[in-house]
Amino acid sequence: MQFVALASGLLFASSLTLTFADAAWAASREGTQTARAAPARTAPARPIAKQTISYGRDKLQTLDLHSAKNTRGPAPLVMFVHGGGWSKGSKDNATGKDKAPHYTGEGYNFATIDY
Repeated sequence: MQFVALASGLLFASSLTLTFADAAWAASREGTQTARAAPARTAPARPIAKQTISYGRDKLQTLDLHSAKNTRGPAPLVMFVHGGGWSKGSKDNATGKDKAPHYTGEGYNFATIDY
């Protein structure tokens, strides 16, 4: 049940992101808004140690959150969900662990999830 709540929340959040992105894109096409710059950094970001966060009762219901250093203000989140048909696989042996240094180095927060 908690998985359904988490999945619903993620879908809702992604729909908001798409709605705002569509509005910004339309405004920029009409010349009413300039393109938004990438997250501001003071220096090349280096990922900090990951935080493992539990989101449910099952021991597999965890996510690893990687944050970037040297960002000013809030940063966007990239969420990686490994393959496995919602029944197998792992965030630890997926390519998500290789993506974390890339995205955090670009100023994004990065999370990879187990289910």
